[in-house]
Amino acid sequence: MIMSQRLPRKGITGASDVAALYRKFIGDRMEHQEVLAVLTLNTKLDALALTVLNVGTITQSLCSSAALFREVFTRPGCASMILIHNHPSGYTDPSPEDIDLTVRINQMCELMGNEISLLDHVIVTAGSHYSLAERRQGGF
Repeated sequence: MIMSQRLPRKGITGASDVAALYRKFIGDRMEHQEVLAVLTLNTKLDALALTVLNVGTITQSLCSSAALFREVFTRPGCASMILIHNHPSGYTDPSPEDIDLTVRINQMCELMGNEISLLDHVIVTAGSHYSLAERRQGGF
């Protein structure tokens, strides 16, 4: 199920902005199941859209690379993206699968000449967030 919301042009200045947008968009589902989304951005780092790619279980959400890249390559003005998902457990630490996914998407972006780059992968809980880019994990 892909759900998307166009966003008003607002510059993203860091992972806290990303987490706030995600919490507002996902709402109560954060506590019950993992929801994987992508935030698309233009060259000025203005948010273009937040798109849900997968709604998973309480412990995992799968990522289809095809769905992810279809979204970013067909979004007009998209120059970069940020992956976002929640951990219903309340713990923000990335799992090995979270790090592997981030490495894989970073590698795919590099293979495509970074035409659209992955800027971050943010893990969100009700009261906190974790940025893999800020912590230099997942190929950042």
